[in-house]
Amino acid sequence: MKHDRKLLSFHHRLDQKILEAGLSYRELSQRIGRGETYIATMVRNRNDPGLSTVVEICDVLSIPVSELTDDGASQMAVPVSVPGEDIDELTSALISVVADRARNALTNEGQNPTLDDVIEWWHENGGRLENFERFREKVDLFEVPGEEAKIPVPVHLGHESLLAQKFNLHDEDHLQKILPQFDTERSQSILDAHKDAASGKPVLSIEQIDVDIPVIKSPVHAKYKRLLLPVNDSRGNRLVLNYAKHIR
Repeated sequence: MKHDRKLLSFHHRLDQKILEAGLSYRELSQRIGRGETYIATMVRNRNDPGLSTVVEICDVLSIPVSELTDDGASQMAVPVSVPGEDIDELTSALISVVADRARNALTNEGQNPTLDDVIEWWHENGGRLENFERFREKVDLFEVPGEEAKIPVPVHLGHESLLAQKFNLHDEDHLQKILPQFDTERSQSILDAHKDAASGKPVLSIEQIDVDIPVIKSPVHAKYKRLLLPVNDSRGNRLVLNYAKHIR
């Protein structure tokens, strides 16, 4: 159980660094020489990536291992062994730190933020994706739609977002395949709302969805409050944040 908690912490911290780098799971997977779904599968299943993969990921993200840690290696008790490699005690402890370091950022884990919480965070940070840990797994992020866009393009899927839960989605690519299967009216409504949000104003609405998509095992029915906010990532890229709360 303790090791599982360490992996959960590692994946949350890693997810934040990927987002800050402006990469998708697929892009990172390709840049470390793995299959397109490698990172998405690793994060979803909370797999232990092993020492060599951690080093490769940090190299692509241009960060030292310490960027994934909060405090010293001396606090870690469970070393990570790497098959076929001999590593000294300090290195072993350091790699264990990598798998345990987002604990402080997760004090609110499991608590669904209110709409007011998200709006307050957005206002306090000037629309920048900073101090984002609490909300990262609850929200989805999309590119700002261009003039010729037909559907919003997702760049981050929160594993605990309403979209991910209702449609049993695994990653951004999965969501990208689902969106074009909405009917024309709904697709245009979603696109228009994203464009409104991208113009600089929050968009809050009550939505209802009743769809039967072939790739989904059962029809999806949901009534929810949807908040769309214009945000900027660490590279200055403009995005639209989607946060939805189910109405019971």
